[in-house]
Amino acid sequence: MNLNQYVLDAIRTESQVEKVNVDPVLLIETLKVFIASGNMLDQIKKNVFYGKEIDSYRTMNHMETINQSLLILEEGFVPVSENIKVDPRIFHALVGIATEATELMEALLESIVDNKDLDRLNVLEELGDVNWYQAIGIAALDGNFETVLNTNIEKLRKRFPEKFTNEDAIERNLEVERNTLESGLT
Repeated sequence: MNLNQYVLDAIRTESQVEKVNVDPVLLIETLKVFIASGNMLDQIKKNVFYGKEIDSYRTMNHMETINQSLLILEEGFVPVSENIKVDPRIFHALVGIATEATELMEALLESIVDNKDLDRLNVLEELGDVNWYQAIGIAALDGNFETVLNTNIEKLRKRFPEKFTNEDAIERNLEVERNTLESGLT
């Protein structure tokens, strides 16, 4: 499928709202929990694939963030919706990607806990949903899907000039990567 056509088809099926009305406390604390959990998963990924040690101090800080957010929400929290100053399309895309990632993690957890094969069909479907949300986000930012993908590969070529190495994965040259992104995506 042509990526530009994919974006057009994604936009055609996009639900749009004028503004994002949500309780800011619930949203912020939920985002903190999601980010802390994601950072802990990132440490596990880097340990498995790059051989990087898990930083127990950072893990404990992430756990503390999660605990603090849960305490805030437990203290008589009564949701009150407010208009959040954020582009609704960007919000939809980013939250959609996060929720699809959650569904992917549920599939992974189920396969590990139940000691069974990953539900291939479900995972492929969820990956397709991630692409749909990516298309919405890229369109909302007036980007081009093909350019985003090409720039990503170029960034990875800069990071790994010959092939993947654990050292290059851990010791990244963020300035070179940023310059690659700026020249490709602006």
